[in-house]
Amino acid sequence: MTLLAAASVEPVEPIATPRRWGRQAAAWSARPNHGLPGPRRRVSPPTLRPAWVAALGLGAFMAAALTIADPGVTWDEPAYLASAKLEMAWLSELPQRAADGTLASWVSADTLEAYWNFAPYSNPHPPFYKVLGGATWAVFHGWLGDHASFRLSAAALFGLLVAAVAWWGSCVAGAQAGWGAGLALALMPRVFGDAHFAATDMPLAAFWTCGALFFWRA
Repeated sequence: MTLLAAASVEPVEPIATPRRWGRQAAAWSARPNHGLPGPRRRVSPPTLRPAWVAALGLGAFMAAALTIADPGVTWDEPAYLASAKLEMAWLSELPQRAADGTLASWVSADTLEAYWNFAPYSNPHPPFYKVLGGATWAVFHGWLGDHASFRLSAAALFGLLVAAVAWWGSCVAGAQAGWGAGLALALMPRVFGDAHFAATDMPLAAFWTCGALFFWRA
């Protein structure tokens, strides 16, 4: 009986009334972040400055351009160069054909086949990278010769690729990651070697990377 009596006189927490609930809710909502620790603010890492990205790309281009004539001619470059010369000849005639009214014959199927589908067995690839090589050939072949000037487009695309990778890395993980990504790519022997050849490897790598970067930024 004594134990029961002692148990019966223990203080009991008063039942909260609706009015008390309202006061508690008001006090709770008045606290900063409702009394909970605030979320950690995600601080974006500092990215590489555009000037440094451009410097990385320019350095990669210069490193390849200054050694562009060192490797020998590959088996497929002569066919690509011949095709590029035909494409540049067609493009150089285009304004004059439009001016003298002979554009219809210049864009006929036979003419396009002759200029843009040269040696399809050994030259089956799309023409854009040969247009780039043909442009550098048209400007620099007087100083560098046929093959070295034709290869300059690959060196330029190598610089673009290094700059894109450095910029992407810095956007994701900071400036140090951008430096590391750009330099690691530029110093990779196989990639640096491909920057010396007028083939499809460097255009594909550069354009795929830039396309993925644009989609990631969109």
